[in-house]
Amino acid sequence: MTEEVRDMIALRHSAEQRGDFEPLGRLQWLKTDHGLIYFPVLNSAVGEGCGPDLAVVVPSDDWPNELIVLGRWEGLPALRVNSTQSCPRCKHTCDVCLGKKKKLCELCGGNGWTPGKWLFCAAEGCSAQTGTPKANCSGCGGAGQIAEHVECPMCNGSKQMTCSRCKGTGKYSTGRKGGSEDFEAAPKCPACSGSTYKGGWKPQAVNRFKNAELDDSGKRYDVIGPIREFAIRDARDQHTRIFAVEPDSAGDYLALLVPALKRMRPQKAYLVAGIWREQSRQAVSA
Repeated sequence: MTEEVRDMIALRHSAEQRGDFEPLGRLQWLKTDHGLIYFPVLNSAVGEGCGPDLAVVVPSDDWPNELIVLGRWEGLPALRVNSTQSCPRCKHTCDVCLGKKKKLCELCGGNGWTPGKWLFCAAEGCSAQTGTPKANCSGCGGAGQIAEHVECPMCNGSKQMTCSRCKGTGKYSTGRKGGSEDFEAAPKCPACSGSTYKGGWKPQAVNRFKNAELDDSGKRYDVIGPIREFAIRDARDQHTRIFAVEPDSAGDYLALLVPALKRMRPQKAYLVAGIWREQSRQAVSA
């Protein structure tokens, strides 16, 4: 580890210990040369992302570009990967077919047929017999033509189809605990994390994003980066703010240093180098 990097770590550690920082927001994602690192919402009861909180060293006039990763480093979170199968833990009677497993055919609207080519109306005294439309014809309404009735290819003329909402099971997954349909207040289903699908958790391995490794008297850090962009959820107005990163005077981009060993004390991470500037701000969606 170079003396310059060692000084960067010492500055950030000291500023956090003294409280010489201004909260910036909670980290949502990092865009690196090796892919995106996500810090999604894992605690559905709280609704906050699982990323670390970032702050800026103050006074900002002296340290205009120094970021602090606050608190203990908990590692990269696992990501939810869903299958195409509905979650069995949050089932509720289907609100479309009411548990009957069938519904009116979506293609023919329950007629059992779809319109084909146009034919002359065969009603008594109409165009098929006379060559001219019959006024107020009960068959075509005076148009002289009527669409051929073709058996519906979706329901095969039965007028009903397998319910597309529940896929013929009579129940659908709401994504809410216990199959609740209170989508505003009920907590997310713990089995599917509110996704309504069966799935699992896939780890984000540090090695996938690691660019180098640093050693400082037995303390080893994995260097994640180079970081080209990052996003935070603002601590004040909860807006998402996206920052672009440029190389600093030494030509280095922003990098995240994380403990390479679990036994290292303290378990701290550090954002060093680079110059970051805000490029957009997005309001939180309702």
